[in-house]
Amino acid sequence: MKSFRQFAILCVLPLCLAAASQAQQAPGTVGDAPAAPSDAQKPEVPQAPPVVEPKAPEPRRAPATLEEMVRGQRDERWERERGVLRQSLEEAGLGDKALQDAVVDFASLQDVAREELRRVSARCWDALRDPDVKDAQLSVLLKSYQDAAATAQDARDKALAELDAKVHFTNNARLQMLLRLKGLLGSEAWLAGDALGEPDSFDLRTLYPPAQ
Repeated sequence: MKSFRQFAILCVLPLCLAAASQAQQAPGTVGDAPAAPSDAQKPEVPQAPPVVEPKAPEPRRAPATLEEMVRGQRDERWERERGVLRQSLEEAGLGDKALQDAVVDFASLQDVAREELRRVSARCWDALRDPDVKDAQLSVLLKSYQDAAATAQDARDKALAELDAKVHFTNNARLQMLLRLKGLLGSEAWLAGDALGEPDSFDLRTLYPPAQ
């Protein structure tokens, strides 16, 4: 009986030692393999921002007529010239925004005020190129051209008086010099330029075709 008891103890002892060794391992592991973490223990994976496809620029509508194309080109050119005028004011030390706005607005109004003069100019160019137009007809057109020029000059004088009331360019040599160099005041810019610096006759005749 004693021998059997010793034999049983020898058989059970290795099992007890193995169980004790497993109990000393880190909780949540089985052998050497780590246990899978629970949902609460899983690290948060940052979500990638959604991919936004860039929108293709809308295609520019092709001009329907030659007149529309030329007018669009003139509008783009005038928009650039406004930017150049503002830059010139800045470079001349005239950086006040209210002053710049007043000068740019004045220049824009002058461009509009000359519209009728441009229209008559186009008719004059057409008449000069038409061998069937008589001198008497040219005289009538010349009078219309001079009248339109006088009207544009009156509008310019009035606008200059309003501009002076806003920015006082008559008492500001720097501003007055820039206005004269830009051709916005006086006639010095025209005298200093090309004597044949006429408006583009093709633009005029395209924008203001003769009445049918």
